[in-house]
Amino acid sequence: MDDYVWQEPNGTFKNVSLSEHFSCRKFAQDELLALINAKLEKPRQIKIENLHAPDAANPKDYETLIDSLGGIDIFILASGSSDGHVAFNGPGAARQSLTSVMDLAEKTRSDNLLTFPDFKSIEEVPRFGVSVGISTIADKSRLAIMILTSKEKREAFQTISSARKYDPAWPATVVVECREGMIVVDELAG
Repeated sequence: MDDYVWQEPNGTFKNVSLSEHFSCRKFAQDELLALINAKLEKPRQIKIENLHAPDAANPKDYETLIDSLGGIDIFILASGSSDGHVAFNGPGAARQSLTSVMDLAEKTRSDNLLTFPDFKSIEEVPRFGVSVGISTIADKSRLAIMILTSKEKREAFQTISSARKYDPAWPATVVVECREGMIVVDELAG
């Protein structure tokens, strides 16, 4: 649902290479898809071409793809520990936002030092990402599951679980506006 992007000298954007240790598409392919497929017989495995991600060159095409597929059955979400970002939507993200290229908040970039421990410093974390928007998550999902683990997510759990509507100051509160939203926490976060 998101990935880092580079800005080209001409001002256009392109997704980071799958060879980058911090590629979210690479993570989805190597960790999630491989884990799911390991438990399925060959004919039932998910094909790599069915793993979709937004393209920084044409982010709106991702919305069209989602619509053509009838929406998202399950969005698996996480919240930034320090700023409540969800996907790459940082504080201030508009409720009606759709898939787009966006500047990444400094706190989001800092949080991602933990997500991708091979980053040696904040200077290595890209400044831009392509991401589904808040509306994409809330309005196009049948089920959204917010997973919060570790003591670093305690504030996120408290903020999200007490929300009654979307709060742009903590974008992960979008889960309360999803058709069906669920929060899953471990004992450290809860």
